[in-house]
Amino acid sequence: MTFAFEWVNLADGAADLESLVTKGDRLYPLYRKKDPIKIALKDFKRTPKPVHRVVEVDSPEWVQARAAEPEDLPF
Repeated sequence: MTFAFEWVNLADGAADLESLVTKGDRLYPLYRKKDPIKIALKDFKRTPKPVHRVVEVDSPEWVQARAAEPEDLPF
């Protein structure tokens, strides 16, 4: 739980606690003698940042996306 809570803290709350608890359970047998906060910091630094796309409102891509069904939207 310490691993998961530290990860959420590092992500400013933008993390899924349930998946982090599951991940912590998988990591525990490997790192049980190490500080869970340090393990969370290393894991957090290795996690790629989410990619955000900026789409111009008047672009053909935006017009096409607006005409698409919701499940077909590219973003």
